[in-house]
Amino acid sequence: MLDIDKEIKKLVDEHSDLWKKKSYKKGEILLKSDVVPTHNYFIETGILKVYTVDEERMETINHAFLCGGNPILSLNWTNINIRTIYNIEVIKNANIYSINANNWNKITQEKPLINEIVSHDVNRMFEVLIKQRIINSKPDTTTRYKLTLKMYPFLTQINDDDVGSLLGVSARSVRTAKVNQKNN
Repeated sequence: MLDIDKEIKKLVDEHSDLWKKKSYKKGEILLKSDVVPTHNYFIETGILKVYTVDEERMETINHAFLCGGNPILSLNWTNINIRTIYNIEVIKNANIYSINANNWNKITQEKPLINEIVSHDVNRMFEVLIKQRIINSKPDTTTRYKLTLKMYPFLTQINDDDVGSLLGVSARSVRTAKVNQKNN
């Protein structure tokens, strides 16, 4: 099976002259909703959250936390000129590589495997979304927290409000689930 994260990391290494590295601080927005993305990214270190904001300005973490070693293939939307609905925010300081559409297309021409990587990444996103929906259908928060922790081992580094948003519960419920998990 294709390891997408490793394949994208290889692209960063093989074409380091085309990628720009930047450090981001907690709270910085990497990608804002309602824009057509202009870059793809590779997270070297740090943690980011993917979320939407509704009409009442309520945040919902939709399907993912991203960490070091994950790619963000937002140029899929650029090629078909679609504005993204997601915001991507740094929640733990991060070092991130970016590549613009022209340079990405150069790499794509050299490496036909890229199209396979992109389609795998989209499938992986849906897989994670489905797993999270199954987890969120569990009746108690402690079970949901434990299952989500298996998907995102770095969850303990994320604040309770963001974890609660992902699980669909309050930060207080997350704290209770953590205590229950330690006691079991």
